[in-house]
Amino acid sequence: MKKLFLFLVVTAILPAVTAFSCSLVSLELQPLCLEIQNSNLTQYEKDLLYSSLFEGDNLIPDHDFVYTWNTGLTINEPIRTTKQSQGTIRDAWVEIFSLMPSVVEDNALYVHQSGKVLSKYGYNVILPSGTMSGDCHTTYQLQSSNAVLQILENNHYLGSGELTNYFISYPNNAPITFSAVLQINVQYRIRHYYMDEDECVFDYSEIIVDSLAVQDNIPARMYNPQTSYSFVVKNSYQDSLLVELKYSNYSYLNLDLEEPFYKKARYSYNIQPNSVGLLQVTAIHQNYTNIHNIFIENQNPLRLVIPKNHDCELSLRNHFSSLITPCDLSYTQGNISIFSNKTNYFEGELFTVYISPHNTIINISYANQTITAQNYAVFNATKDHSLVLAQLNDVQVRRYINVIDREKYSLTKEISIASAFFYLLFAIVKNYLAIRFLR
Repeated sequence: MKKLFLFLVVTAILPAVTAFSCSLVSLELQPLCLEIQNSNLTQYEKDLLYSSLFEGDNLIPDHDFVYTWNTGLTINEPIRTTKQSQGTIRDAWVEIFSLMPSVVEDNALYVHQSGKVLSKYGYNVILPSGTMSGDCHTTYQLQSSNAVLQILENNHYLGSGELTNYFISYPNNAPITFSAVLQINVQYRIRHYYMDEDECVFDYSEIIVDSLAVQDNIPARMYNPQTSYSFVVKNSYQDSLLVELKYSNYSYLNLDLEEPFYKKARYSYNIQPNSVGLLQVTAIHQNYTNIHNIFIENQNPLRLVIPKNHDCELSLRNHFSSLITPCDLSYTQGNISIFSNKTNYFEGELFTVYISPHNTIINISYANQTITAQNYAVFNATKDHSLVLAQLNDVQVRRYINVIDREKYSLTKEISIASAFFYLLFAIVKNYLAIRFLR
């Protein structure tokens, strides 16, 4: 409907300006466009068919279409500015018709760091006529006529063409004024004649110079927010991945995994024509989200469960630029843990170290031995070695065990038993003697 409205309006005002050109559509659609153009349909019917060639996603601004369209127009009259005259210089005007690319948002015109200024100008030179007072005859001859166009940005010279490139760098939202200044100079000669007896003869000549400067200004604002993103796989399951997605300063986001996708937009874009058919991209605030075969686990931060083994591409766009990159689906486990079923082991006893999470391959070191393990690892308890170290990338986890010397443990146990026996014997003897003395 957007394109239909656009073409209905544009084609209503274009007949006096230019005819529709099939070069405006893609190469694949040009044969169809030519068929429409050469058909016996009415102009209204053709325009309806032309509009269908431009249907597209209005979540992305079509600056290329606007540029091709605007530069293809022929415009010979000003829209906003008024014509001025000075002496022989008549109906002089200059006007900036379009800044491309540009976007109107909240009634403010935003421009990119690089683009083109489209401007036009015109004027006429009309020499005087008739015989001047005191002359028997007067002639007027044009000597020179020239117009110098200057395109400026904040009074900095950009160029002199009707389509001038610019490259600028200002903070985001900084005010910018684009100016077109036309300096017109006309020089002509006047020849005076006088009556000498009965003959009109040449007397003298003079050079007259007329000058006129006309100017047009367009206020705009700089648009260069730094679009950024973070895409990290937080966990891996059998058939899916848990990813955390952060982003900023975007207009449109698309996480594309072939068929599954997550799309989010802050704007839609319309293309508006003015009174002579020039087009302008306009941004409209909206909150758009479209999800297919992707589960949202959490909103803040945004965590999505996406399928494994799919090609993944992340696209981030703003009003003028885009950032498109493949997704990094590699998984780095940062929260690993290890544990054993007990703390104390005899020297030479086998003990098992269990790894969490499951199916995570890590390096485990104990007693000067390092192995690569998954889910669990088995070691021999070694005298004077209590540290078990697990490492995954830059993450290290430590666990300590107690290794008991069997000989020392046996001796200690025997001493303990003997001590307990003698203590018990002492208690019995003491109790027996106490009873006898009481008698």
